[in-house]
Amino acid sequence: MGPWRAEGTDAGDCCREVRVGELVKSLSRLVAVVLAVIVVAGCSLTQEAGAAVIVGDQRLTTSDLAAEYQGALDALPESSQGLGEPLAVNRAIIQSYVYSIVIDALAVEYKVSISDAQVAAERADLEKQYGKAGLLEVAAQGAIAPQAIDRQLRTSLTYRAIADKLLPGGEVADQDQLMGPKLVEVAGKLGITVAPRFGEWDATTIAVKDIENGLSIPASSLTALQG
Repeated sequence: MGPWRAEGTDAGDCCREVRVGELVKSLSRLVAVVLAVIVVAGCSLTQEAGAAVIVGDQRLTTSDLAAEYQGALDALPESSQGLGEPLAVNRAIIQSYVYSIVIDALAVEYKVSISDAQVAAERADLEKQYGKAGLLEVAAQGAIAPQAIDRQLRTSLTYRAIADKLLPGGEVADQDQLMGPKLVEVAGKLGITVAPRFGEWDATTIAVKDIENGLSIPASSLTALQG
């Protein structure tokens, strides 16, 4: 199974189709997959101090997670039905954050760098398609806060550049098959710890999942997340 996808879907669903609005579509599919996960009753937005997830020496704090959640929520029109279940949306944001760091690490290995100008050009294409305000709304529907759009664009551009290095001129599906194991390997080397309230990290699928045994939380994980 490839990264960030449900069994039976294409390996690049959440990272390949970016241009002309496909970024939002792919990330919306990610949220749809996560929404299928059983939601823990009573789970609310992040209020506790500490980290929502730790990736290597980087962390997404619970306050940053709440800010991204609120940013996406605020970008939706008043007539919207909202973002969905808080746990599912929080997991989607966490996974997108982890993915960006894993891709950045892989980019160092393959000497790939995406400039601010490339990100701006990619965003301009999306804004031409949707309009500036429209892009914010459509991105929010995929649980992407306004402040996270450029990060998602940079990550997707970087992914494509690495894939082209792995298999120059290759078919997208073939490139994705090569990229999947690379992402799993890098994620494993970095080390990823998710706050138990959001679930636990599955190293084989590179995704947040339900904790199979709530009593089996390593003490080292709890110590790290309290820092």
